Amino acid sequence: MNLWAVGYITGSFGIRGYVKAKPLTDTPERFRRLRRVYRGIGPEAVEEDDLEGIEIRERFILLKFQSTDDRSGADKLKGQYIFVDVADVMSPGKGRYFVHDIIGCSVRTTDGRLIGKVKEVYKAPAQDLWEIESGKKSFLIPAVPEFIVAVDREKGIITVNVIEGLTDT
Repeated sequence: MNLWAVGYITGSFGIRGYVKAKPLTDTPERFRRLRRVYRGIGPEAVEEDDLEGIEIRERFILLKFQSTDDRSGADKLKGQYIFVDVADVMSPGKGRYFVHDIIGCSVRTTDGRLIGKVKEVYKAPAQDLWEIESGKKSFLIPAVPEFIVAVDREKGIITVNVIEGLTDT
């Protein structure tokens, strides 16, 4: 089974078995379409469960699993991840990418010069930052259209617009 984490259970909520979960997706609305999920501490040790209730709040999601009817049952789920089968994974929108699609890509300037590979992706309040490893140095590029010109996931190449001082390479 190929499972993807879409949420993390942070605790219980109320007395009817709801859990509070942090979405690990940019589109929390996706939870409304889910009925069957997997939950566990990792993808190798999961239990299948059905969702009976979903409430999307500003900073978290409330979920009611069929297997949980009260607070003590919900308390036991804290620290587990919520997974979906790869067939239920929503594609990111235009100009958006999965982190694993970006890490490891070669990074080239608009004139074709290789400047490194993407080492890590960091979530920042305004935009993601992509850490580019160039030899023994690394630098951050904001993942915004002003810098990211093109992403070819199939070829593993990202084209960037480099301004003076951005890379210092």
